[in-house]
Amino acid sequence: MAQWGNWSLNKDNYCLEHPGPGCMSYQVPLEDMNNPAIILDWIYQMNEKTWMTKEDSGNLVSALQDIFGRGICGGGSFKSINAKDYLKARYG
Repeated sequence: MAQWGNWSLNKDNYCLEHPGPGCMSYQVPLEDMNNPAIILDWIYQMNEKTWMTKEDSGNLVSALQDIFGRGICGGGSFKSINAKDYLKARYG
């Protein structure tokens, strides 16, 4: 299982999972990340959580970079992908 600090990749449903506070867990759906704007929106959304630490935020960015690479926004360009197909090809 791929792990970035408290974040882990669930390959069954293509989500990044964080245990969250108490018994509450959070899932970030990777299948919806078809362009860099959506990825950035998720980073911002999770960063607004009061329980999210700077380390958790940095690990989320690392996870997204490891999963999607720079190809989706390299060189400041805006590229769209079919995230669902990409994830299936990469992780089965």
